Amino acid sequence: MNVDTKPRPAAELSETELAGVLDKIADQMVAIEAEIGRLEARSKDLALDSAAGSQGAKVELTEVRARQAAARQELEDLRSARSDAVALIAQKATARRYSEDAEERLRVQALCRDRIKAAADFDAAALALEDAYGRFARLGNEILNSPGNPVNLSAPAGLSAMEGAHGHTRVMAALPGMIRAFFPTAIFPAERHLLARSERAMWGSFVNIDERA
Repeated sequence: MNVDTKPRPAAELSETELAGVLDKIADQMVAIEAEIGRLEARSKDLALDSAAGSQGAKVELTEVRARQAAARQELEDLRSARSDAVALIAQKATARRYSEDAEERLRVQALCRDRIKAAADFDAAALALEDAYGRFARLGNEILNSPGNPVNLSAPAGLSAMEGAHGHTRVMAALPGMIRAFFPTAIFPAERHLLARSERAMWGSFVNIDERA
């Protein structure tokens, strides 16, 4: 089986992989700088021997200087590679932030669309509540204006029977907490009561409905 061992292009590497490349470059640069230092020291010694007439020193000096030049070139190449890697990491970091920002924007856009849908549901519920209360109030007025309206009314604990068919207190007792929160200075009944149950308590004995139903 053939295995592709060719190195991947730097542009395909991740930020983490590029950071690893930078570490390797740094290690290589340290080693080459140490080698250059050793070659410079050897070159000085050989230069003295060459000046003293040693032919072997002259030959070796030429080789050492060639190795010095190659090492310096390799060091420059590594510095260039390091700069390229640093620039590429910065580019990838910027691209990643843009990608994350785009994903966050899409997430918030989805939340905004859901909020608009929730607002539509709220509007529908508000219209339904307005319609239900309109029927509730109309029926109360019809009861009050009917000759056969009940005279003796009962009411659940904590609610007044004196308000009769209007049932304002019973309505306020039935309002959910979110509506109460919008009117912090209003005086609501201490306990919430389901309006249907309160109405059964008010009219149950008159129409023969068990208020516990």
